[in-house]
Order: sequence, then C-alpha cells, then structure tokens
Amino acid sequence: MGGRIGRLTPGGQLTEFALPTRNAQPFTIVCGPDGALWFTEYNAGKIGRIATAGEITEFFTSSSGTFPMHIVVAPDNSLWFTEVGGNALGRITTSGEPTEFAFGGKNTSPDGITVGSDNRVWFTQYAAGALGAVVAPR
Repeated sequence: MGGRIGRLTPGGQLTEFALPTRNAQPFTIVCGPDGALWFTEYNAGKIGRIATAGEITEFFTSSSGTFPMHIVVAPDNSLWFTEVGGNALGRITTSGEPTEFAFGGKNTSPDGITVGSDNRVWFTQYAAGALGAVVAPR
C-alpha cells in the first residue's frame, strides 16, 4: 500500500507503476519542466520523477525524517517542496540536486506551497499559523 503511481487514460484504462521504495506514500504530483512528472514520497523522504514511459527515479532530500508533502514548479524551472517533519523548504533541480532551507527555532510545519503572480514561492506554516515566501531565481 502507498507505493504506486497510476496513469489513467481518457478511456478509463489504469496502469500502475510500483515505486522502488516500498510504502513510499506518494503525496503530491506535478508536471515538471522537463516533461516528466515529479512527486513527493512522504514516508520515504524522497522526491520522485516518473517519465511518461514509466521509468522512475528517486532522489533523497537533504535530510532524513523530513516528510516531503507538496511540490510546485518555480519560475527558474526547479521544483520546490515542503518538508513537514524537517521544518524546511526543499528545492530540487531537474538533474536531481536537492537543497534544503531550514527554518530556525520551533517547528512551523511547512505544508501547502504555490507560486504567486509575483514569482515568489509562497507556503503555509501550519503549526505557526503563518505564511511565508521566498523569491525563486529566474
């Protein structure tokens, strides 16, 4: 359970692709700037990439126990994601290079994430009841 990505055709045919990491629990998926689909693996602490043919690649985030949750494509064609357990935001390039931006102090539980019309990456900080933003490079 929690270790597959599915593809559903308009005609209703479902094809499932098993993830290399058992029980990875994929959470959010987006269409990446490279034409592949990128997704978070909540239980595995990884970011996954699946090509349209079904080839899956997994990338570790910078730290263990981070629980990556939501992911978005930024203006610079990198992917930014929230790390609920890691009290951080993550950024990964399409070549798989991760960078982590940790918050100091108590855990704020970064959760939802989006790109605004101002080209900033906006995110919620669930435990702190706050919003945050970073300027993504172009």
